[in-house]
Amino acid sequence: MIKVIIGFLALFHALHASADSCPSLKKISGSENWHFCTWSGMTNCGDGCCCKNGYEYSELHEECVKLPGGKCCFVSPKSTYFRGDLRPGATIQSLDGCTSWTCDGDSGLLHQKREVVLNANQEDLCKPDSAEPECEDGFTKMRGFGWVGTLEFPTGRVDVTRKACADACNADGNCLAYTAEGMCMSTQMEETFANSVDRARWHKQITEAGLGDRGFAGINYCVKDGSTIGTGPNSCDWKHRIPEFTNYLSKEECAMACAAYSRCKAIYVWAKNPFTTEPLCVGFSEQCSRGKYLSSSCPDDAWCGFNVVH
Repeated sequence: MIKVIIGFLALFHALHASADSCPSLKKISGSENWHFCTWSGMTNCGDGCCCKNGYEYSELHEECVKLPGGKCCFVSPKSTYFRGDLRPGATIQSLDGCTSWTCDGDSGLLHQKREVVLNANQEDLCKPDSAEPECEDGFTKMRGFGWVGTLEFPTGRVDVTRKACADACNADGNCLAYTAEGMCMSTQMEETFANSVDRARWHKQITEAGLGDRGFAGINYCVKDGSTIGTGPNSCDWKHRIPEFTNYLSKEECAMACAAYSRCKAIYVWAKNPFTTEPLCVGFSEQCSRGKYLSSSCPDDAWCGFNVVH
């Protein structure tokens, strides 16, 4: 198995717009000190001024000028496909290669297109005339956003069958999930399955860090049963605790026990608790959602929440 570490900037060609993000409807730096926003092509936005859709701010002319190509396309923060926005005429593609979206500068709307991904036998892996295949045994389908993490290519190829893709993921103890259709790619990163709140938070952090405003396409993954998606400390609601599901188990053992129990959807693990030398494990009938997403920030001496896939 060839492992290729791909950070978010390395996904430039596959995942983000062919140009920088839209300058329209973005606060103009320093405009919070202006007396009004009534110049041509300009409008109010929050505590400052923005250029209207189809315009961008010119530092040279100190005014909003027409954006070549027309209007931008803006994506809802609750989108199940990707976050961000696109310049007119820009195109992005989902990680599995099966779908693309192009920004129509006339209407400011995205046009979706089904793509063709051929394997070595000239077979279309995206199967446009049939439904997306079900996951192999031992995997559960979940929506993911493949803009960060480790992608693995079995035997150096991406055009393998779903079964070969699943077998490769099973053979790798670090593999969390593989793409449900299209090109065979897998992820080791729990962040792939972050909820919309966390995606919005990361998106803000990325933008504030000066890395730009990206649009990233979401796809379905097949996630290993028994896998855990960390939700951080004190993130579960005790009213959903399953009374009979309290054990002294490690995180891995607790997750497998939860996966085998139909009512169990999440677990708490307190690794270094004051009651016993063994980790405490508690099951919950509803997923945990109260804390921050990243489990890596969860200390051993606290209740750490994990949603369990099964």
